[in-house]
Amino acid sequence: GSEQAVLRAGKQRVEGKTYEELGENRKWVKMWREDPTLRLEGGESRLELFNRVGKFVERVLDKHADDEAVLIVGHGGVNKSIIGYLFSVDVKHVWRFYQSNACVNVFRPHEMGYLCEAWNDLSHLPHRLVTGDQGALRK
Repeated sequence: GSEQAVLRAGKQRVEGKTYEELGENRKWVKMWREDPTLRLEGGESRLELFNRVGKFVERVLDKHADDEAVLIVGHGGVNKSIIGYLFSVDVKHVWRFYQSNACVNVFRPHEMGYLCEAWNDLSHLPHRLVTGDQGALRK
């Protein structure tokens, strides 16, 4: 209904912009972040993304032994969903995990589930590229 119409308008105002560029349109992002079932037109909700990524992770884990290394390359939303899935974090909270561009996360199977051995690691990049508050919690 009206929420979907609002989000269609919202997509036009937020797509391709950084948080700083949004200005008054931050309200659209706030709505999307607060309700994981809402989606901008043409996209999927955070809940749909989380569930899709969870199914993908299950398929990958089923195909590989626990001692086998697996590389998954994804963008921030997928990475956050993988982390949330592996550590049983509610979808409402996965957007709190900051992921820098080109970061590396390393998780290892353990009797308790998964252990995090590296988080948002940028040590593979030349130092001159790692600047500012990369790795800090963002709004």
